[in-house]
Amino acid sequence: MTRRQSPPHWLPLMTMVAAVLVAAVLVAGCGGNSFATASSPASGEPTAVASGPAASGPAASEPAVPESPPPGSQATMTPDQTCGPAETWVGSFGSGAACLDEEGWKVFDETNTPLTNGQVADIAVCADGTTWLTDSSGLVSTDGETWVNHSTLTANKGFDAVACDPKKGVWLAGYEGVYYFDGESMTTHAASELGTGKYVDQVKDVAVASDGRVWAVTANSVATWDGTAWRFYEKGKGFKKEYFFEQVLVDDKDRAWVTTGGTELLLYDGKKWSILSQEFLSQAKALAVDPKNRLWVGTYSEGASSFDGKKWTTYNRDNSDLPSNHVRAIASDAKGRIWFGTEWGLAVLDGKKWTVYHMSDSEIRDNEVYSIAVAERGPTLPALAEKDPGTLTGRVVESGDPKSGLKVEACVEFVGMLYSGATPCADQAFHKLTTTNDDGVFAFPKLPVGRYAITVRGADGKWLRLTDQFRIGDKEVLVQPGETNDLGDLDIAAAE
Repeated sequence: MTRRQSPPHWLPLMTMVAAVLVAAVLVAGCGGNSFATASSPASGEPTAVASGPAASGPAASEPAVPESPPPGSQATMTPDQTCGPAETWVGSFGSGAACLDEEGWKVFDETNTPLTNGQVADIAVCADGTTWLTDSSGLVSTDGETWVNHSTLTANKGFDAVACDPKKGVWLAGYEGVYYFDGESMTTHAASELGTGKYVDQVKDVAVASDGRVWAVTANSVATWDGTAWRFYEKGKGFKKEYFFEQVLVDDKDRAWVTTGGTELLLYDGKKWSILSQEFLSQAKALAVDPKNRLWVGTYSEGASSFDGKKWTTYNRDNSDLPSNHVRAIASDAKGRIWFGTEWGLAVLDGKKWTVYHMSDSEIRDNEVYSIAVAERGPTLPALAEKDPGTLTGRVVESGDPKSGLKVEACVEFVGMLYSGATPCADQAFHKLTTTNDDGVFAFPKLPVGRYAITVRGADGKWLRLTDQFRIGDKEVLVQPGETNDLGDLDIAAAE
C-alpha cells in the first residue's frame, strides 16, 4: 500500500486548509540535502479501549476473492485484458487505474471494471496476488483476470486507505471508522474507539504489521489494535502537543512511522515514541520502506527524502529528474526500485537512473498520480512511447465581448489562489504562455497529451483561473493525441 493525499474525504481542519493552500500556491524553491536529525522522546501512556471480538480472517488457504461472488456482492466482471503477476498499479482520482506488467500497460476504469467513477483512492496488492482498489463509493478486487465489486457488502462506503491482513482480507480506513473485510462480511471499528478528539471521525490511514497488529491514524490520534482492544495516543495521552496526522506505515521491524501536517515525523519502536523533525518533511503525504530498510517520505511541495537511520537524502526538481516536487505516493519493489507518484507524472528511480512516465508517453490515466502498488519484483520498465501532441484553443470574452492582447497560460500542476513567480505557472516543470488575438482567440499548438489548467491575465493585471470545476484550480482540460480541444468562450466576467 502506498499513500497519497486522500481525495474522497477532503474534510481537513480549517488550520490544515490554510496550510495546504499556502503550500500549494507558494510553489517555492526546492529543499536541498540535509543530514541532521533531531530526535526527542514523547511522554505519556496510551489509552486502551475495549472493543468487540477480534476481526481475524478465515484460514489463509481460502482464496481472498471467491470464484463466485458471495451473497450480497455485486457483479463479477472479466475484462478483455488481464494484468500480473509482478505488476505495478497506478491510480488516479477520476480516470481509473493503469496496470503495468511484462506485456505492457493495461487500462482499467468504469467501462471495464466495477470501479464506479474512476476515483481510485488507494491500492494494495496482497500476498495471495489479489489487488484491492478503493474508490469514493466502494471496494473492488481482482485476481488479475476477474474483478469483483464488494460495495454492497461494504455498505457502499468510500475508503481512503486499504491494507492487506497477513491471514486474509483487508483493513480499510474511511470516514467514521476502521473496517475489516474478509471477502464476505465487514467488521466495523467505530472512530470513537480510536481517540477522543473533535475530528476523530476523519480516519486518514491504516497499516498492518507482520504479526497482524493494526495501526490507524485519525486527524488527531494514532491508534493500534492487538486483536482485542484499541489503544490510542493523542495530546495528553502519549503526546505533549496536538498533531494533525496524515499517514502511517509499519516497516520490516514492525516499527510504526506516522506523518503529520507539520515538519515532524513520529516513530514508535515498540516501547516509546521519537520525533524526527526536518523542514523538508513539511506536509509529508507518502511513506514507503525499501529492501534496505530505508524510509522514503514524499511531501506536498518539498520533493521526496530517504532516511537510512543516520542521514537524510532529498530528491527534488533541482537536484534530480523527479518531475514534480509534489509527491503524493511512493512504493518500493523487491529490486529496490522506488516508484514516485507525483503531481506531474510517474517516476521510477533505479539506483541513480530515473525513468519518468507521463500521459504523453505511456498509458497512465492522469499525470497526477494518487496511488501506487507494486507486486514482488515489479515489471520490466517499458520504453517511452511518445504520442502525437494535440491543440488547446478557446476564446476569452468579457460579458460576451472578445478580449484581445491578454496573456493566457496553460499549467500542468495545481494552480492556487496565490503564486510566486512572474506568472501562476512560471515555476512549474512545464507550462506554455500565449496571447489572445483581435478576436479574443488563443491557441496552444503541439501540447503534450495531458490535462491542463488555464489562467488568463485580465486588463487589470490580475490572473484568473478559467478551468475550475469541483476543485480549486483543478486541471480538467484534456488534450488528446492529434486532436484539438476547443474550449469555446471563456467569460472572465464570470471567473473568480
